[in-house]
Amino acid sequence: VEELEFDIRSKREAVDTYVELLKDEHAAAARREKELEDKLALHEEVVEQYESDLSDAKELVEELEFDIRSKREAVDTYVELLKDEHAAAARREKELEDKLALHEEVVEQYESDLSDAKELVEELEFD
Repeated sequence: VEELEFDIRSKREAVDTYVELLKDEHAAAARREKELEDKLALHEEVVEQYESDLSDAKELVEELEFDIRSKREAVDTYVELLKDEHAAAARREKELEDKLALHEEVVEQYESDLSDAKELVEELEFD
């Protein structure tokens, strides 16, 4: 009986030690699980922030693209306006050059007529 009691106590101690070991392992597993859950929660927050930042960046890109298109259209319109103004200035310059040429012809004619008149006056004075 004493041997059986000793054997039972030994096995009970072994079982108690094993149960304590299992409890420690369970507690350690629970801590690791909690750490992993905390890390997962943190990663989920980071992912949410990245998704929010990405969404904000996409909105900003869309706004910038719209702004660029608007400015490009404004520049194109301004360029067309400058082309029109340049063409009008070229036409005005041509008109002025034509008028100047006409006036130069008139001046030459007046100078010729004046020279002829001087010659005529000299001849008349001589006569």
